[in-house]
Amino acid sequence: MMQTKLPRVLLTSAAGSPNDPRVWSGTPHKVYRSLLADGKLDVIPFSSLSAERALQLSDRLLALRHSFIPGPARRLVSAQRVRAEAARQTCVAQLHLGHYDAPIFAGARPAYIYIDNTYELWERYALPARQLSAHQRRWYRWLDTRALQRAQHIFTAGEHVVESLVQHMGVSRECVTAVGTGMGDIQP
Repeated sequence: MMQTKLPRVLLTSAAGSPNDPRVWSGTPHKVYRSLLADGKLDVIPFSSLSAERALQLSDRLLALRHSFIPGPARRLVSAQRVRAEAARQTCVAQLHLGHYDAPIFAGARPAYIYIDNTYELWERYALPARQLSAHQRRWYRWLDTRALQRAQHIFTAGEHVVESLVQHMGVSRECVTAVGTGMGDIQP
């Protein structure tokens, strides 16, 4: 009896490996485990975490580096690493856990994104956002908006993130689904 080949998907996180339960409160690991248990996809975990000093220096020279928000150089390289790995693994799609490594330019395969927040919400409510210059705010907003608008579909932690995406980031409501935070078990 011949087995059907499952569609291969690259599961990627800029925060670290989806195999590691300590990354991003365990959410990537929970998503990875749930997708494996579902058995409908061949899931390839990948960490796009890129901390090369040259990228950090480039972002700093552009005055676009923040303590934990990657600037354009790091994001572009991370997105390129994901694209190359997805091609190498012959994946049909990319599922990004977070959007710091999501493609800013059109790619060869669809990109799906899971996020728990938007830059717009972070800018509005987080104290560190008040430390950013107007120059940084414009770039971060542009990078986030561009990546999010190019996604095939976005899964969010809650309806408040859906509303932020639609009202402030220009994402179509049909391209967004609230699925929860990943606290406890996640159902694919």
